[in-house]
Amino acid sequence: TSFIYILGILWLGTLIGWEKPVFKLGAQPFLLAELFKVLLITFAVSKFNENIVSKLLDSTEKRLLEIGINKKNIHKLYVPGAFEIPFAVKKSMNKFDQDAIICLGAIIRGETSHYELISNNTFSSLANLNISSKIPIINGILTTENINQAEKRIVNGKYYADTCIEMIGL
Repeated sequence: TSFIYILGILWLGTLIGWEKPVFKLGAQPFLLAELFKVLLITFAVSKFNENIVSKLLDSTEKRLLEIGINKKNIHKLYVPGAFEIPFAVKKSMNKFDQDAIICLGAIIRGETSHYELISNNTFSSLANLNISSKIPIINGILTTENINQAEKRIVNGKYYADTCIEMIGL
């Protein structure tokens, strides 16, 4: 599996004297770049607020490809809204082999308490899944007061991709 491959690369890195953390994503050694090609990443993506979430997905996926993840090893599960993401994560963990799951969505405050209910329950469910899982679950669900704040946070996609790779390496 990918995990065994990661351990092999880490062991090999100690033999050749890598002095910096292996997952520092600056100048990547050739072997580390090869490692990234075998990682399997799943996205759980909300279709609600699609104009924001699609851009967030694009920026996250672009960063994964820059790092060296093979495009054919990136899978996407689309769900109606952020509240459905934890179910998709659980189903994916039970059904597919993957090294990490990145959750993407946008919950934007409205005029009712719906924002708090969806945010709190979704984040709590993802946290519970994450601590009971063997793979990292990255929470890339934006929670903002308005659409302008959400648009400004689309750049966070790069952070979610980098976090994903770092957490796989733990």
